[in-house]
Amino acid sequence: MEIVLVAAVSENGVVGKDGGVPWSYPADVAQYKATVREHPVIVGRRTFDEMRPIEGVYHLVLTSDDSRSDDRDEVEYVTDPAAAIDLASERDDVVYVIGGGAVYALYEPVATGARVSRIPETADGDSFFPDLGDSWELEETIRYDGFEVEVYENRSPADPETLRRE
Repeated sequence: MEIVLVAAVSENGVVGKDGGVPWSYPADVAQYKATVREHPVIVGRRTFDEMRPIEGVYHLVLTSDDSRSDDRDEVEYVTDPAAAIDLASERDDVVYVIGGGAVYALYEPVATGARVSRIPETADGDSFFPDLGDSWELEETIRYDGFEVEVYENRSPADPETLRRE
């Protein structure tokens, strides 16, 4: 199972502010949606509450509130981070983790890869992308007009079972 972090990150590590993104890069949004389309995604509840569900995507919303539910087929609330991976693996062999900051930090040790859009500005924010550790290696840089996407591989991800909540 591939677990891939997908984030747009400013020069100072910001990924969000007040539940939104403090910049506008339409080309980044387009490549991001093309990347995650038709794959399951894991997203934190606060981030999910501020976004529109992405068409063609199964959303696993990580929350501590086990009473949450949704009538839409493409949305499922999950309280266990490892269970989210289990549910994603029933649909695909790749799951994308799309934020917010606390969710990135939670999944970073077990992620097998990352696609990081480098936003060339310093942003004011309250949500940050974690530092990728020593086991992460830059595999490719894809240049777009106004930003770059860096593709990383985690050479020694932790076992996702370490995320299991009893």
